[in-house]
Amino acid sequence: MRKIHVFADLIFKENHLEEIKPLLMKMVADTKKEDGCVSYELVEDFKNKGIFFTIEVWESQADLDKHLNSEGIKKMMETAKPFSSSEPASYQCEKWS
Repeated sequence: MRKIHVFADLIFKENHLEEIKPLLMKMVADTKKEDGCVSYELVEDFKNKGIFFTIEVWESQADLDKHLNSEGIKKMMETAKPFSSSEPASYQCEKWS
C-alpha cells in the first residue's frame, strides 16, 4: 500500500506567534503518537515569520482521515483561527521516487 505524503501551510499573524507556537508544538507532539503517522514535521519560513508548513507521511488514507477528523485537530484549528491570516492549504501527494 502506498503511503500518503501531505504538505500543508499554516499562516498566522506575525504579532500572535507567541500565542500560536505552543499550540503548534502540542499538535506536533500529539500527532506523532497517532496510529499510522510515519513522520510529522513542522517548519517555519526563514524570511516570512508566521508561515509554517507541516510535512507529513501517513500509512494510509484512513489514518490521515482519522487524524484530520480527530478532536485534537479540530480543537487546535478552532483555537488557532483568530490568529490565522488565511485558511490552511493542504496537498495530499504520492511519492514518485
